[in-house]
Parts: sequence; C-alpha cells; structure tokens
Amino acid sequence: RIKHHTLYHYYSIYLANKKLAGKEYQGFEEWSVKQKKSLKLNVSAASVFMKLRIKQAVRRFL
Repeated sequence: RIKHHTLYHYYSIYLANKKLAGKEYQGFEEWSVKQKKSLKLNVSAASVFMKLRIKQAVRRFL
C-alpha cells in the first residue's frame, strides 16, 4: 500500500512539473531531485512504520 501510494505521488509530482516546465527534460530533472528528497523521507517513515508493525505483531504472538 505504501509503495503504490508513493509511486502515484511521485508520478503526479512529475506530471505537475512537466506542465510547469514545458521542457520535458528540465521537468524530469526537477522531479528526480524532488523524488530523491521525498524518497529519503518516505523510506524513514516506512521503516518506522514497519518497526511499529513488527512490535505489534511480536506482542500479539507472545
């Protein structure tokens, strides 16, 4: 679910930049820079979320 949502999010950013930039390559460059920044945030958020899920699962199991 996280993966699908973030991919859609990145793609919508890309489309928005493409419209704003006019030049496709420039838009893609800006998008990839933003994507790398937001990817780091999303990865850390996802890892925290997964740790919480694992803790919950362990508690349920014990």
